[in-house]
Amino acid sequence: VRDVDDMFLKDGMEPPAEDAVSRFRLGLYAEIEEDDGFNIGFDPDFELEVDLPNLERRWSVIITREELGELPGTHPTERDGAARVGLRRTIDDYHIETDLGVKADIPPEVYAGVQWRKVYWQDRWKLVPRVRGYYESDVGFGQLTSFLAARWLGRRNTGVFRSASAGRITEETEGWEWEQSFSLGYIGRLLDERDRGGHVDRKMLAHGFGVKGSLFGHVDSDKTMDRYRLTFIYRRPLFNEWIYLELGPEFEWKDEDDWDVIPRLRFGFDAIFWRADPSLGGI
Repeated sequence: VRDVDDMFLKDGMEPPAEDAVSRFRLGLYAEIEEDDGFNIGFDPDFELEVDLPNLERRWSVIITREELGELPGTHPTERDGAARVGLRRTIDDYHIETDLGVKADIPPEVYAGVQWRKVYWQDRWKLVPRVRGYYESDVGFGQLTSFLAARWLGRRNTGVFRSASAGRITEETEGWEWEQSFSLGYIGRLLDERDRGGHVDRKMLAHGFGVKGSLFGHVDSDKTMDRYRLTFIYRRPLFNEWIYLELGPEFEWKDEDDWDVIPRLRFGFDAIFWRADPSLGGI
């Protein structure tokens, strides 16, 4: 990536103050579910963020399976969309991020999105409101609103509490779909320890465990609760600090199934292709 970017470094142009950090993550996730018989499914998951500062100082290339209107509690095995390939630009002064690209489907589908996201710190609390509007040529327009509240726990920031609230509406959804989740976790080690005390999510965890409770529903003519979910998460290095194992026993209750419990086991592997400063505990 750096060699390609250096091709765009013109004579007399100053190189970036810091080396661009491109991050590549490949994963394979599976779930085993007992619901009127055993069901087994496998899904790939990947995320590539390529920084090319000489080509354009504020653009980066994005390749991911994460969807533009995805609720925070979506697991990789619940995604049915194709990969998205596009460009992302961040306007830091206004806390705005724009995406433009195509979905790798047959035929390819065009997408575009604009997001406002700002981080507020209050003592050890982190508050993150976010509003995203987007368009996908196969499903039309959509809007996602979310609010994250997180707090680091312990003198060494080894614990974290998170509350995530989100809602979305699109041309395909049934009214306003929403999610509320609460999670509590122990973080033994991060992929990059420089992130400790700041923003962190499941993909940044090298070793730790936690529990999360989630509620899902929608609002149309009347308020409806669709399902509850209780998830346990355990993650640890598996091979040479670059392949990681994740286990997640889960229990779900759905209105459409008369609230019968559905046991499920999610598990997966992540391969990480970047290197942080080893002196800071990264890989």
